[in-house]
Amino acid sequence: MPQSGAEIIAFPGRHRSRPSPDARLNTALTELRAALDSQRDAIAAWRGSIEALGGVTRSIQDNLGHYRSRLGTLQTGLVGLHRQSARLSDWAEANSRSAPE
Repeated sequence: MPQSGAEIIAFPGRHRSRPSPDARLNTALTELRAALDSQRDAIAAWRGSIEALGGVTRSIQDNLGHYRSRLGTLQTGLVGLHRQSARLSDWAEANSRSAPE
């Protein structure tokens, strides 16, 4: 293989120094504060969701109470219609017997 006149330069290695204990502690405290802030936000959102759920539940309860009331009114009307139907049936039966054939 033919050689070119290019010189190969080695890539310098990384010289990473270990952070001091104080720097590590400050980093850990910063990350802890961020995690606590995030947790605080999550708890606030959860509480908001619980409040919204409570509102929806109260609304459903109110609607069910209204529905129950309407069913009671409907039942009263049906009982009246049933009585009227029974009276008309009795009247028709009595009049059909007495009618000439």
